Amino acid sequence: MVLIKFKTDKDKTDGFYILATKGVVRGLPENIFEVNDNMIKLLDLNKIKYEVIQEDLISEVDKVRDILTPGPPHEEFLFMTKSRVLLSHPNIFLSLFIDCLLVFASCNKLIATCRMIAIA
Repeated sequence: MVLIKFKTDKDKTDGFYILATKGVVRGLPENIFEVNDNMIKLLDLNKIKYEVIQEDLISEVDKVRDILTPGPPHEEFLFMTKSRVLLSHPNIFLSLFIDCLLVFASCNKLIATCRMIAIA
């Protein structure tokens, strides 16, 4: 992985479009982008001007993936990460909690209805 910064705004617009449509790009603060070596070749073919900030960078995502498994991240890991983000916001947490209570109340009504039908 390589960190790059485009030279002009036009190069940034054209380069980001090429990277986003043809491959994988990760945007970082201060208009810095993380791309792989194949994307660098693609930028060179399209004559997009850029400056290499850091070469041979292993992204943080790849470091985490390497620690967990050799392949894509576990579904459980993704679920736990999303859950932490959702539950860290009080409004979202309360909304999910109220939804769970409503589902629980609906299940209790359904159970009571089934019992009444069974008795009749």
